[in-house]
Amino acid sequence: MSPIRRLAVVVLLAGVVAAACAGPVATSFPPVAPALTPVPAATPTPSPAPSTPGASPSATVPATPSGIPAPTPAPSPVPTTIPEPSPSPTAIPTPAGPTADDFWALVRRGVVSAGSLEVAIGGSDATLRFEPTASATAIDGVVGFVCMNRRAYDGQSGFTALPGTWTCGPGALSAGFRAIGQPADAWNDDIPTDRARRESVVGDDSIWTWRYGATSPYVRGEVTASVTVDRATGRVTAARRTDPTAVTRYTFRYGADFPPIKVPR
Repeated sequence: MSPIRRLAVVVLLAGVVAAACAGPVATSFPPVAPALTPVPAATPTPSPAPSTPGASPSATVPATPSGIPAPTPAPSPVPTTIPEPSPSPTAIPTPAGPTADDFWALVRRGVVSAGSLEVAIGGSDATLRFEPTASATAIDGVVGFVCMNRRAYDGQSGFTALPGTWTCGPGALSAGFRAIGQPADAWNDDIPTDRARRESVVGDDSIWTWRYGATSPYVRGEVTASVTVDRATGRVTAARRTDPTAVTRYTFRYGADFPPIKVPR
């Protein structure tokens, strides 16, 4: 029973009890209980939940009054997306150009492929002869110096072997250009070289040109040289040297018909 109804019953009973205690009434009518004005039922107040020992009190959330619209919740803030920086484009490495080692390896292949090479030195009667593993110097067709099997033989001393280990063939050709700016028939590490030597290679898909610069102890001045090779065949098409005494051009004849190189006896 609601508290208001319980209160009405209590009031009714109190009136009956009071009438009984007052004694008989000089009327012929029975006592009538006063009429009760109905009391509107009140909204029940929720009883607090019994507390549990050790439990923390819970916060009471007030109920939203009936008929009043609930407040519209504020929109949650949308996180701002910070765009990531675009990656930098990867640099494509530029292919390195040919080196001096590349150039002279190509020249060597040209000599090996042809089987023989004769180099004429300007207007001189001397020529240098090269085979894949041997080389020689001839003057007016007469051999005066031979290099083979890593030994050198000088005709001026009766073709006796010179001391030391020697580089022969196309290796001597490239060593001479790279060390003193001119071709050599044999090379040994004890031979004095130019100072402050500089090498570079330029070219394209068809030709390469090697360039050289240095200070020569032989002519006591600046020396420059250049050699051009055909990339398809490995054959030298032009070569020259410039120093304080002269400009010398070299003519390369591949497949030259000279006798096999050997030490004359």
